[in-house]
Amino acid sequence: MRPIIKDALFYAGVIVLNAMLFVGIALADDGGTGSVVAIRWGELLLTHADTIVYLIVSGLLWSARGLPAEWQARLKTARADQLLTHAVRYGVNAVAGASADKVLTVHVASPVAASALAYAIDKGPSALIRWMGGPTAVAEMIWARLDVSPEAGRPDLESLAGRVLATR
Repeated sequence: MRPIIKDALFYAGVIVLNAMLFVGIALADDGGTGSVVAIRWGELLLTHADTIVYLIVSGLLWSARGLPAEWQARLKTARADQLLTHAVRYGVNAVAGASADKVLTVHVASPVAASALAYAIDKGPSALIRWMGGPTAVAEMIWARLDVSPEAGRPDLESLAGRVLATR
């Protein structure tokens, strides 16, 4: 059986199983009185919201694997950009004397870069770090985002990445 048909049958089975497990949707017998059976849909949806969200997210993730390579690269680039932005903010906030609105000198910029790189390695998915080129490349990307004075030279980012990795 082709994988796409196999996956479709699996998800259809999951949907049918969840529908059978909904307690609120049961065959109701009115006892022959002819009364109306009311189903409280809002309450039913709230009760099973986690299952519904799970199914929707599963379907989206399943369909995302078939995206063209260009779109996948754009999504990875957006994730990398978000990771670098958060890492630089963390690095600036973690180092005393650093501020986002002033130019950094080299003795302040190196600890900021080290803190930002440590954050990126700790919080970023390892597959994304590898896709970005590894810890040294991430350190270079972080350094490029820092507002460093022109007099401050570029530190040895390879040894910086090595020191950060040694502490992890």
